[in-house]
Amino acid sequence: MAKAIIDEARIQGMKAISLDDIGLKEVPLDLLDLKALLRVNLSHNKITELPDDIPQLKNLEILSLYTNRLTLIPKSINQLSSLRRLILSNNSIKELPQGFGTCSSLEYLDLSCNKLSSLSANFGYLTTLKTLYLSDNILTTLPNEIGNLAILEIFVLRDNKLSSLPKEFGRLKSLVHLNLQGNQFKTLPTCLLEIPLNKKDTKLLLAGNPFEPNVKRVLKQGGVPKLYKEMKEPTWNKEKPEQQSQ
Repeated sequence: MAKAIIDEARIQGMKAISLDDIGLKEVPLDLLDLKALLRVNLSHNKITELPDDIPQLKNLEILSLYTNRLTLIPKSINQLSSLRRLILSNNSIKELPQGFGTCSSLEYLDLSCNKLSSLSANFGYLTTLKTLYLSDNILTTLPNEIGNLAILEIFVLRDNKLSSLPKEFGRLKSLVHLNLQGNQFKTLPTCLLEIPLNKKDTKLLLAGNPFEPNVKRVLKQGGVPKLYKEMKEPTWNKEKPEQQSQ
């Protein structure tokens, strides 16, 4: 089936191809001959690795590989200089290759539902990112360099094991949607007070964290806007324990 689809794409000079849900265990090498491709969908297959020659698709802008069996990404993926959207969710990726941060045009990256326990410092070189999904991994920390993602607007970190954020996170001034649900935060990281996520048309999602009583109380009373306001007060950390538990 894959060969027939690829042959037709070659004959028609197609810019997009969909090889999703056809039981592929590897990327067909014939696919790499279609240099004009802009969009490739290989989702819902059984692919375990990507070929090192993937940069042959030099014009590729969108690559979808969600719901496969990937454990690693080849270092060569950073040579896809036109790649804008990379969807790798629901795989078994444990780490990202060295140099992954040099994907120079990437705007949308979905790595949710994988097995990432950490991110390297070079992740901070993905300065063109606007949307980043890292939910349902096992992250315990983020690198300080995450603060370099200056134009990031949507950041989903739901269901990890985070209990703190680096102070550099506060440099993400373009964020309008941040999801921290289902982590291990006991209080709101103070670096978030530097990001206006308490304003209209922004969203900060915090449910499912083991917050201290004073944080729970304020969130229940007035949500994120009230929590921002109270945490900026000099008396915030001076509340007596009996006040915090009310």
